[in-house]
Amino acid sequence: MFLKKLVISGFKSFCDYSEVGFVKGISAIVGPNGCGKSNIVDAIKWVIGEQKTKMLRADNMTDVIFKGTETRKGLGRCEVRLTIVNDQNILPIEFNEVEISRIIYASGENEYYVNKQRVRLRDIHELFFDTGVGKSAYSVMEQGKIDLILSTKPEDRRYIIEEAAGITKYKVKREDALSKLHQADENIVRIKDIINEVKKQYDSMKVQAEKAEKYKDLYDKEINLEIELNLNRISRLKQGKDELKEEFETAEKELGEVKDHIENLSDDVEEKMVFLNELENKKIDAQRQLFQIDSDSKVLFSRESLLKDQLITLTSNSKADNDKIKFVLVKIEEIEDELISIQETKEEFDEKIIGLIKDTEFYSNSINNIDLEIKSADEWSIDLKKKIEQSNRDLEQKRVKHKQVTDKLVEKIEQSLNTIEVHSSEILTLKSNLKTSISTVIEELPKRRAFIDDILKVGYVSGESKELLKMLEDLSNKLKVIENKLVVADENTKKYIDITEIFLDDIFSPEGILQQKRHIEHDISETIENIKNYNNEIENIQLEVLTKKNKREEYKEVLNELKINLSTLKEKKNSIDKEVNRIISLKNNYETNKEELQQKIKFAENKIEEIRDQLEDIEDKIIERKTAKSSFEKKLKEFDIEIQKENVRLSEQNKYIREINNRLIAKQTQVEKLKIRITETDTTINNIYDGFYENFSINLTEYESKGGFITNRNYDEIRKELSEVRTQKHGLGNVNLMAIEECKSLSERYKLLTEQLTDLEKAKKDIIEMIGEINKVSEELFLKTFNQIKTNFHKLFRKLFDGGNSDIVLTNPENLLETGIEIIAHPPGQKTKSITLLSGGQRTMVAISLMFATFLVKPSPFCLLDEIDAALDEENVTRFISLLNDFKSTSQFIMITHNRKTMTASDVMYGVTQEEKGVSKIVSAKLIERTL
Repeated sequence: MFLKKLVISGFKSFCDYSEVGFVKGISAIVGPNGCGKSNIVDAIKWVIGEQKTKMLRADNMTDVIFKGTETRKGLGRCEVRLTIVNDQNILPIEFNEVEISRIIYASGENEYYVNKQRVRLRDIHELFFDTGVGKSAYSVMEQGKIDLILSTKPEDRRYIIEEAAGITKYKVKREDALSKLHQADENIVRIKDIINEVKKQYDSMKVQAEKAEKYKDLYDKEINLEIELNLNRISRLKQGKDELKEEFETAEKELGEVKDHIENLSDDVEEKMVFLNELENKKIDAQRQLFQIDSDSKVLFSRESLLKDQLITLTSNSKADNDKIKFVLVKIEEIEDELISIQETKEEFDEKIIGLIKDTEFYSNSINNIDLEIKSADEWSIDLKKKIEQSNRDLEQKRVKHKQVTDKLVEKIEQSLNTIEVHSSEILTLKSNLKTSISTVIEELPKRRAFIDDILKVGYVSGESKELLKMLEDLSNKLKVIENKLVVADENTKKYIDITEIFLDDIFSPEGILQQKRHIEHDISETIENIKNYNNEIENIQLEVLTKKNKREEYKEVLNELKINLSTLKEKKNSIDKEVNRIISLKNNYETNKEELQQKIKFAENKIEEIRDQLEDIEDKIIERKTAKSSFEKKLKEFDIEIQKENVRLSEQNKYIREINNRLIAKQTQVEKLKIRITETDTTINNIYDGFYENFSINLTEYESKGGFITNRNYDEIRKELSEVRTQKHGLGNVNLMAIEECKSLSERYKLLTEQLTDLEKAKKDIIEMIGEINKVSEELFLKTFNQIKTNFHKLFRKLFDGGNSDIVLTNPENLLETGIEIIAHPPGQKTKSITLLSGGQRTMVAISLMFATFLVKPSPFCLLDEIDAALDEENVTRFISLLNDFKSTSQFIMITHNRKTMTASDVMYGVTQEEKGVSKIVSAKLIERTL
């Protein structure tokens, strides 16, 4: 896992859209102080969930939004996107690339995204649990954090061990569990208070509920007696109705039976009429078929005679054709024997020809392949010669360029030396002369002034004196000019020294003339080696081509011989093919003649068989017609007898139907009278139902269906008991009927609260057990990781300090969940003292030792280092870089640095500038090659 890309927009000084594409290994971020380098580290910390404004160097969270400059307005939001390559699935998410985004608005509202999906801040934190990366992980090392690690309370150093041990998630679970435990305790206290209050309400309501229950029992009893009284009356009415219905059903049943009997009789008469008609029709049909049988029999006898004559003729012809076939078969057998002999000879020639053709094809293909190989080798040889020519031209150009660069180098060096020598000599001479002149003038000046003063006191000024005064003034002016020239000479000296440094830089820098000369010499050496390799390859190709040409000539001789043999065999095969074709043609003629005869015989045999089948069929039909005729004559007699019998039965049936119709009319009159009486009884019963519903809003049919209210008691006995119940009910006075439901509700609530209390106490017990398990796992992981880091810290400390002793110890080993961690560090040659008294560089090296000791246990996929090399001397920087190189195969390092040596050790260098005041901009340069 490593950081792939960081996109910043509106974050602190990065007003415009800025993008940094990171690589594996070591990346350096450089730039002048105040350009915004550390804002890149802040952006990474912020996007992975940092919430402490102090750690982001801000007073409040909205301070990370670009505030504006003299020429730019402030922004209303900022966004940071971090793309992580999750190739080792360290992050618990099913994506090879994970993009984490965070946006904050001027209102203070934050938005978090993972792969464009909106998430919570907690989801971001959980994503980095136990990865060595996160807002409080050891993956971020800053100058301030080094002081915090070394100067903070021992308890505050626990996070380093906890993150490496992978117990951060257990810590979060433990905090959640403790929060739930606290909440459970509060809920238990609250529910107990509620239970006590509900119990008091329940006891008070129970008395009212008992009175209401008694009233309700009397009321229910009253209603039940009313129901019983009315159901008793209804029962008696229904009993009478049932008797009427039973009588009605009996009469109706008898009426139905009579109707059914009449219908059956009518159906029977109708069936007999139909049957009689069918008999008449069958008689007519039998007479018609009898006539048809006589006609068909005559036709069949005539057809039988004709077929017998045809059968005799066909049998005679078939015998003659069979004799012809026997002759043809003998001829065909003789031809086939001759054909087999010739065919065997032909097959031998075919096999030889196929073998020769294969050999011919093999040698032809081999010759073609050799020709292609020779052609390819010639082409490759030509290409190589062209490459040699091109390489020679390149070599000549590089030699010319090498001479030019060498001449330029010599010229530069001579020019630099001459310039330095000439200007240094001139400057020194000028400076010496000027100083001498100044000294002389300074010595003469007081004397001349004294001389002039004497003359002036006398009051006499000669022309010579005036000239002297003028000379003195000129001398004074010259002195000032000399002093000015001296200043200019000093400045020129500095300028020439700067020019010298520029000349030297042009010669010895990584891009200078000397390095160019080395590159050209290296290219010339490579070109000469390539030309040598090309010549060797051409010699090998020419030798291979000669070998293939000799082999091609051998194959051509063999191929010519094969072609001659093949031509001879083909001529012999052609003569055999002609003979085979002649014999096959003769055989085919006989076969054709045989097939024609066989077809004629087969046709005759089929025709004979067909005629015989027709004769058999005709004989069967004649017999069938005779049998049918006898049967139809018998049926005609039976039909006449049956028709007479059915006519007698039909007359008797019609007489019986008339008697039954008279009985039907009498039974219908009885049924109508019973129906009227039943309707009257139903009306009375419905009136009772409706009246009871109007008085009591009770549907008697529901109680009637239950059956429990219908008794055999006397009607008056029920009325007396009803009167007594009404008297008892009025004697109770005012009753709170709602008390029953309220009491029941309070009882159910009391039960529910009691169950909730039990559940909460069980949940509390489960939480306590879970906390114990979490504590146990956390302690084991913490102690194991602590011991590993302790060992690693001691080794790395001695390596970085080239000796000395170090240790980390627990302040409270009995309480592994809260114990602090003390750091002990004794650099070589120093007495025991507090780490707070170590120098800045020593403190940094101690912190680096501890950080990388943690990396040995659990490497962080990437690590941010913000100017932690600032306090290191050159020797310690070298050790620090060596340590980074040891770890860069497993971790990605992103450093903010000003140290030139650290810069040269990086794989990629990113620059941060402020071309516009207050606005940071990113530039980058990959260090593919380093020239020292």
